[in-house]
Amino acid sequence: MHAAAPLDIPFHPAYTIVGEIEISAHLSKILKLIHPTSYISTCETIAGACGAGHLVLCGSNWAAERDALVRARQARDTFSELTIPIGDPWSYWEFSKPNIDKMKFENEVQMDVVDFERYLLHDVHRAKLDEDGNFKPTESCYMHFHQDTIKGNATTIREVADRLSDERSLQAYLKVLMSPPEVSWTHYLAQTFRSQQYFDYINYDACKAVLNGGIWLGFELPTLMSALPDDAIVHNVDPLGFDHLTPYARRTVEYFKDRCLEHRVALDDHNGKTSFPVMPDGQASPQVAAMDIDIRKNCPEQEFDCTTVDDFIVEHGFETHGLIKFDLEGGEVKALSKMRGTVDTYRPQMAISIYHYMNHYWDLPSVIMDHCTDYNFYMDYYSWERFEGILYCIPKEIDKRSSFQAVESAST
Repeated sequence: MHAAAPLDIPFHPAYTIVGEIEISAHLSKILKLIHPTSYISTCETIAGACGAGHLVLCGSNWAAERDALVRARQARDTFSELTIPIGDPWSYWEFSKPNIDKMKFENEVQMDVVDFERYLLHDVHRAKLDEDGNFKPTESCYMHFHQDTIKGNATTIREVADRLSDERSLQAYLKVLMSPPEVSWTHYLAQTFRSQQYFDYINYDACKAVLNGGIWLGFELPTLMSALPDDAIVHNVDPLGFDHLTPYARRTVEYFKDRCLEHRVALDDHNGKTSFPVMPDGQASPQVAAMDIDIRKNCPEQEFDCTTVDDFIVEHGFETHGLIKFDLEGGEVKALSKMRGTVDTYRPQMAISIYHYMNHYWDLPSVIMDHCTDYNFYMDYYSWERFEGILYCIPKEIDKRSSFQAVESAST
């Protein structure tokens, strides 16, 4: 079975973790934390598995090993694929590596506030100590320090909040906009080992096509290929294509080369050419234009081919209720402006980044919600700061969550 995060793996008294030594060793620590009574062993390949317990495929060769088990008619409930979001700095994986020994687990992850502050102090962009030695978070990282901006946009924010489809989304939206840093830290810890960004709310069973806008390290690609039906096609659209994939993600892309396709083009509001800076880490980002001049000096501008979503879909095809995911480093506004035909024709599911600029938290949802008829809207954020906010847009006719809620209401 597919697992997006460790808590998706079914409980078992014994696990055998299959993957490279470094990966399996850390995953064994995670599973021991959340399932302290379970016996856990590790091996590098399924050939070395002793057959005891539930198999967890987490290595870079997860897809080939899964297919080998399927061909051998291994019962599907005896193994899970837990692909690892290597490189995602906000993921449970990267966060837990330096912090696993400081974590406790009682239904959710808990950490001492002092330990969390010490972790943030390792990055001068996250926090620092003031002249008196007091912890001081970076104000631009939290909406809490910009309440005048929030108040100035209160009407739009209230309209967006009223259109969110569940209490969890409403609370996440209010937290990211208004709560002090410590509340965001607690929110982040509560979903650590429980979820991965882009992978909540989506009905993957209904998804036969994906437009994956924005790639960079490609940390989402292994989980995406694990979650999707076996015949789904993923169009990966990025001006720098697969140039910066992690070795782990590249192994998945190579295995699924006929279904996981590279398109070296930017999504924009026109066809032709566009230009924006490229950051030292390899991300092509319009967002750099608003950054400090010293940062911009190290981000040379480059010209790229560009297209609109609607024209890309016409050229390459799509499927009803497919997935559109955007993490375009601030380019979401332009891309969204030219995809109405796609929304009307295919009624896609969407996972849209709404955090790159503060106003995106209300302006982007407002525009999307106005155009999407008979959709449910959900929201969560996957960082301990204001970043990684994702708006999920799910057509009501395929929303598994709304179906569950309807059955639950009828039973009461």
